[in-house]
Amino acid sequence: GYGAIGSQLSVLAEGMGLDVYFYDVVAKLPIGNAKKVSTLHEMLSFVDIVSLHVPDIPETHLIMGEGEFAVMKKGAMIINAARGSLVDIPCLVQALKSGSLGGAAIDVFPTEPLSSEDDFVSPLQGIDNVILTPHIGGSTIEAQFNIGLEVASKLAAYCDSNANITPINHATLSWAEQICRHQILPLLQDIGTEALN
Repeated sequence: GYGAIGSQLSVLAEGMGLDVYFYDVVAKLPIGNAKKVSTLHEMLSFVDIVSLHVPDIPETHLIMGEGEFAVMKKGAMIINAARGSLVDIPCLVQALKSGSLGGAAIDVFPTEPLSSEDDFVSPLQGIDNVILTPHIGGSTIEAQFNIGLEVASKLAAYCDSNANITPINHATLSWAEQICRHQILPLLQDIGTEALN
């Protein structure tokens, strides 16, 4: 996907000298020298690194399965830090063990531990060319504080101008009256402050 996250990654990757190609079901203008491809399979056939940035919706469920791994360029790598439902893990394991894929970095899983006391178990554990991370980026104190600030600023922008900044579902929102900011913003500030305590 080439939404807010995918397009930001595109800029960073291009800044490191990489050629960037993207596929998105929604028509998007490329930033910089990024190039849009017509189909997912077309892109998978020639890129060295695939990074997934799509929401968890029925159309993206197991978007990367046996057929997709089969068309990927030999030695290519995959990064999934988006949603655990996007990748068919048994098919990924097979592609990695067969040597058709060069590696994987996975931060999200179909089933994740509910707490730090629960065991994490994945068929990807123990595979040499795999990096597994614990999907806690949004759980740090700093991240929670920043999330509170971002929600508050987006809500204020919506109240001021009806601007719906980086929406996931692009639903048209329309309120008859503006939200009373002097009640909502202090509440969101309190939520952000609580994250620091």
